[in-house]
Amino acid sequence: MDPVQPKNPKAEGITEGSKEPLFKLDEPVTTALNISTLTNVNANEEADSLSFIVLGKDSVEAQASLLASYVDIQQKSMSIDYKSMVSSLSITEMQRRLTEMLQENVKLKETLRQNNDSMKQQFNTLAMWQEEVTKVHQNHKQKFAETKELINHLKKENAELKTKLWLSQHTEDIGYKAISAISESDTIVSNAFTSETELEQNVPKLTSAISKIAVEKCKEYITSVISEKFADKDQQKQQLKVEKELELAMKSLSSSDSHSYVKPEIPKCSEACSAKDQEIACLKKSIDILEQKLQCIFTPVELKDLSETSSNLNRQKFVQNVKQYNDMLQELTECFITQIEHFGSIEKVLKEVTDILRLDGDNSKMQYEEKLCQFCKQLADEQVKLITDRQTLIKSKNQFQKIFSDYNSVLYELEITIDENTKLNVLKANSAHENSQTLEQIKRDQQSLEKEKIIFDQEKDNLEKEKRSLESQKKSLDIDQVSLRDERKLFEQEKITLNEEKVSLDHQSQLYENSERDLQNEKKVLQVRYDQLLSETNNLRQLIEEKSTELQNTMEQVAQGAEEITLLRSQLSLYEEDFQQEKKLAEALLEDKNKLNTELLRQIEFNKQLQESAGITDSSGQPRQTSEHPSGDKYNGRARGRNATVREKQPNYRNLIFRLFPMK
Repeated sequence: MDPVQPKNPKAEGITEGSKEPLFKLDEPVTTALNISTLTNVNANEEADSLSFIVLGKDSVEAQASLLASYVDIQQKSMSIDYKSMVSSLSITEMQRRLTEMLQENVKLKETLRQNNDSMKQQFNTLAMWQEEVTKVHQNHKQKFAETKELINHLKKENAELKTKLWLSQHTEDIGYKAISAISESDTIVSNAFTSETELEQNVPKLTSAISKIAVEKCKEYITSVISEKFADKDQQKQQLKVEKELELAMKSLSSSDSHSYVKPEIPKCSEACSAKDQEIACLKKSIDILEQKLQCIFTPVELKDLSETSSNLNRQKFVQNVKQYNDMLQELTECFITQIEHFGSIEKVLKEVTDILRLDGDNSKMQYEEKLCQFCKQLADEQVKLITDRQTLIKSKNQFQKIFSDYNSVLYELEITIDENTKLNVLKANSAHENSQTLEQIKRDQQSLEKEKIIFDQEKDNLEKEKRSLESQKKSLDIDQVSLRDERKLFEQEKITLNEEKVSLDHQSQLYENSERDLQNEKKVLQVRYDQLLSETNNLRQLIEEKSTELQNTMEQVAQGAEEITLLRSQLSLYEEDFQQEKKLAEALLEDKNKLNTELLRQIEFNKQLQESAGITDSSGQPRQTSEHPSGDKYNGRARGRNATVREKQPNYRNLIFRLFPMK
């Protein structure tokens, strides 16, 4: 609602230059007006309380100007000397001034009532806005809790990823456990990919949450600016509904023709069929009720009496309108009959659909789908027909409204004519009675001329009666003065009530300002909260970027580990070949060792034989002994040299083995 524009009732009532009233005299000014206005206000408060009002600068300025006007009125009322005015004015002027003051009082009451209504509406809008702000605040709290949960979940995922990466980096067993390490690295990579996908999925959630918060803030400001108060007539609403239904029906027909038919789900179709059956039953009941009403009420009007008595142009027009109304009634009955037939066809179609849905044969599915397509088209056609029937019903409704208006106008004309006829008869009777009275008065006048004395006496009596009437008028004037004094007291009381209402309005304005301050403080708190949420979202984005960089680094390390594994595999193959070659060499050395041992045994036996032969020769002579000892020494030296070579070869073999297997 727009704010009430301030008006100065003093300026409207009496101009300063001429001091002439701008209102009509002899208007009924009573407290019944105030009672009727209050009842109207109480009746309209419930309808207006549902509307949404936006407060602006104009309303505040209007309130300030109204308060200023009240102050001006109070100053003017204090500056006037009422005693001097009452003593200088006559009775007629007093009456005129009192009527003006009462009219001004009524206008002041109306302005105060309007201001009270506007203040109440504004207070209600403030309460509604406060409730909406609390709701939005609660929604923000819920979303903040959701964001906290998401952050904790992301932190847990990050900790798991860090542990997995640490395990992947500190794998020490590379030899025969390389296959297990490869499998573990593959699992780590897969987990890293899954975690990355989860993070990528969480990022749009966070962005959507942030966007929702921003959208809700925008909605708050938009709802505080936009006012939803539109009043349309019932006929326009019905026409718009009919047009929308026609468009929807045409769209459904075009979509059913252009797009391919989608297979309906059996339970959904069964539920829809049951709902349609219920609607059809309700429509049948309503149709039966309407048919009964048509049979009882809308019977065709007989036109014989009217055609016989109609002689004027108005009667002819009335007859033509009644004929049109009868035609419309016949069209309505035909429409209802066709509607009943349509509903019968719809029932048949729905029964067939239910039978089709109950059957579960696989071979006849295509046939059922074709039948369902046909039934859908038939239903769309029936919807179009229903819309056209609704249009005809609306037209007929308008015609019936015209019928009732014509009927009321005809009744009013008939009543007027009856009243005029009665008045004419009364006037004729009065004129005849007056004529008879005039004749009698002429006769009496003739007699009165003869009796002048009696006439003078009558005149004397008339003068006395006039004197009495003047005295009665004087008494009535005294009573009027007393009533004027009482009205003046009432006016003063009303003035006191106005001052009290002014104080209440000031208190309400203070409350309004305090509530406005509170709302502004809440707005600032919400803005700070919004900035904090934005900073937290930015920090989350930075954390996500850092985690993505860490994931890239881990992927690079995993790739390097795979390359190292391939190199180690090649080294293992080379070591295996070297080991086999050295194994062959060791086997050859063992064979040589065995051969040398056999030769040593042979030499030992040979030496023993030589010693034995040498012992035999000792008995023959010493020179033979000296010649044979060097040979023995030679053989011993050779044997010792061979053993030394064997002993020297054995450590080399051990060194080779330790070189081949340094890990063990």
